[in-house]
This record gives sequence, structure tokens and C-alpha cells, in this order.
Amino acid sequence: MDNYMKPTRLYIKKCSHCHKLYFGKSIAENILTYNGSGKLWKLHLNKHNAKAIHLWNSDWYYDEESIKEDAIKVSIENNIVESQVWFNLI
Repeated sequence: MDNYMKPTRLYIKKCSHCHKLYFGKSIAENILTYNGSGKLWKLHLNKHNAKAIHLWNSDWYYDEESIKEDAIKVSIENNIVESQVWFNLI
């Protein structure tokens, strides 16, 4: 498998303070307690002493091409780049 990677999942978290969202990927075993690692996301949570609420996660991915395709699909479906609801950078 040329595109093999560490098992990884996609996830969506919500801020307990303002209910804005964050879309990410992680190799963390316990995705429910993983807060996310986005720069703006982490700064926002710390600033407001907020919690990351787990909303959704995918099954495990084992190759880069599959996770990339599905991440782009989720991003387009949710208009993540343009929307003010998401904390993701481009």
C-alpha cells in the first residue's frame, strides 16, 4: 500500500461557549476526549474557557487518498472555507 498512513479519523467538534464548529483529523485513540488542534480553535477555547463538544467522527482511514477525498467532500458540503460557523483555516 503506497498511501498507507497511521490510522486516522475525521471529526467535528462544537464550542460550548458559542456553538461554532471545528473540522479536523486525528490519530487519537480516544476521539471523544480529544479537543482538536487547530490554531484558531485552540486559542478560542482557551480565551473563553470553553469545552470542545464531540459531535461526530468517521471510521478509521488507512490511506491518504481516501481520507483526503472524504475530507474535501465534508468541507464542500458544509461550506467550511467560506462559512463563519467554522473555525478552520483554508
